[in-house]
Amino acid sequence: MSITSLLPIIEVADVREPLLPQRASVHKNELSKENALATQSEIEILCEEAQSERASNAHVRLINLVACRLKAANCTPRCNQLIDLATRYKGEPFIFEAKVITDANAQSQMRTGINQLFEYSYLQGLPRANLVLVTQLKPPQSLAWMMDYLETDRQIHVVWDGNNELFARPDTRQQLAFLWPR
Repeated sequence: MSITSLLPIIEVADVREPLLPQRASVHKNELSKENALATQSEIEILCEEAQSERASNAHVRLINLVACRLKAANCTPRCNQLIDLATRYKGEPFIFEAKVITDANAQSQMRTGINQLFEYSYLQGLPRANLVLVTQLKPPQSLAWMMDYLETDRQIHVVWDGNNELFARPDTRQQLAFLWPR
């Protein structure tokens, strides 16, 4: 058992603090802080939305499922009021957004998740972060086109829960193999 499997998710209270700090000049960090301060009202709105979403037990369970997989891969899962999970694996940043979906709301929830992932990547100053959308159920077959679009055109990985077990398409599973430890 590794020490990281015993660690809790690290929650960062200040949404302006980078979850995955980069080695950069002071000037770059000052620019990131300026960007975050400039969008403070947007951040406050996102915080309110994120807080209401986090009230869902299914959402919390989904986040914990992924966090356990990250810990098993010797990663340290981190979160703040906006971002469900973020970590580094082999030096690469990963941002995860969890969505509880039904057949009726899957498309709108997934669209919201896409927007959130790109916003969080921007706010964290991580334009090349690996983005992962995690859904509580497999997206309906009617959205197969959206999964193709996300994974091939937008480079957003899609992972879903199925009875407390993570699933993904073969390419995504290979690219995110650390989520499926042997």
